[in-house]
Amino acid sequence: MLHRSPGLTAIYNEIKKSKRNRILDLGSMAVSNFNFFSSLSCKIHFENLNEFVEDNARLSTGNLIFKLNKFLLSHEPEEKFDVILAWDLLNYLPIEVIESLFDKLNNWCHPNTLLHTVRYLNSNISSQPAVFEIIDQYHIQISAYPITARRFPLHK
Repeated sequence: MLHRSPGLTAIYNEIKKSKRNRILDLGSMAVSNFNFFSSLSCKIHFENLNEFVEDNARLSTGNLIFKLNKFLLSHEPEEKFDVILAWDLLNYLPIEVIESLFDKLNNWCHPNTLLHTVRYLNSNISSQPAVFEIIDQYHIQISAYPITARRFPLHK
């Protein structure tokens, strides 16, 4: 599904002015995303939390937090990101795991780091995190999975 993304456009408008941006993409590796940000002279790092969510979806909250801390790569505290792309991943984690993730991400953020996330409002969502591929500064191609009942409540 092709989607017009005002969030991506806003990020593009902010980062196009600088040649020293660092991007942390929490989703799966997409060549189009790498190429898009590389064309803007950005350094991009992928964490592939899609794989983490798929492999660990049934673990308890405590075990999820423990495994997430082992899964995420370590970055030096002085290594800061200008943009973090969380895509739809927050829809697939309990709130306690999201809090733990943000505590860790906070160490790698500037005071003005941009966070992009997609929040699903329906009670039925894709069975696992979608793959988001950036087409241009306005559009994203979304490859979703079959729709199922939401596993975690809509976080406020």
